[in-house]
Amino acid sequence: GCPNGRSIAFSRSGRRPDNSDLFTYLLGEGVEPPLAGASGLDNNPSWSPDGSTIYVVSNPEVPWGSGDLWAVPVANPGARRGF
Repeated sequence: GCPNGRSIAFSRSGRRPDNSDLFTYLLGEGVEPPLAGASGLDNNPSWSPDGSTIYVVSNPEVPWGSGDLWAVPVANPGARRGF
């Protein structure tokens, strides 16, 4: 979970098996809209120590590509960057 102890990050598949998105769940409030709306699979989310970023393994070229590590800023998910 998030270092603040109030949120968790998770990936969830949609209707298509070749797509999953990154979500957060704020305890007591519920699921937020998807953070990472990129196509492909977003898996294995992990919080940064300060809670500002979620790192995720993303594979936009399912099933052929290999997953790459991406940083998704919680405050600005559109600014996600790959490594």
